[in-house]
Amino acid sequence: MKISRFLQLASLLTVFLGLALIPCNGKTPKSRSENSSAKSAVCTCSLSFNKDLLSVADVKITYYDASGKKQTEQITDSVWSKTLTIVTFPSKIGVKLNFTPNGKTLTKDSCDFAYRCISSVIINTKKNENLKTAFVSNSFEMDDVQAANMHKFFVKNDGILNVCFNVVKTTDDKQIHFEPIKSDL
Repeated sequence: MKISRFLQLASLLTVFLGLALIPCNGKTPKSRSENSSAKSAVCTCSLSFNKDLLSVADVKITYYDASGKKQTEQITDSVWSKTLTIVTFPSKIGVKLNFTPNGKTLTKDSCDFAYRCISSVIINTKKNENLKTAFVSNSFEMDDVQAANMHKFFVKNDGILNVCFNVVKTTDDKQIHFEPIKSDL
């Protein structure tokens, strides 16, 4: 299945914008205290990659750790996952995915590339209650990329996943919001 660049970006942004729409507020179900306040946000991002992609590309993930520092990891396995617990507000979270050709000789005429992104957020209260949980997933597949077009593919899709959010609390300490911001990763 071939996907236009616009549709790729739109589908990936949907994953992370879904996170931005998950506020935590004091209007909790009656089984929980009406005075609960937001304490932390636990954010998890998991990416999985198929063998074809990892066989011809160096894949790097750049992200903000829980202290707000940029970190970069080289992907060597088919699955990468990071969980951050945000307790200081405001904070910044984000992730960027980079592909570069690794120079290995292809053993076939074409490759099928795929990765999948799954994100989740759990917002905890001061009484250690989980107020909101959200799971968002998205997949990207590019079938039958010819060996002659490999370099073009990597140039076109490098940095395809590049999103950042400010994680902020309201002044009444009852809500946590994820606000999309311009990525500087």
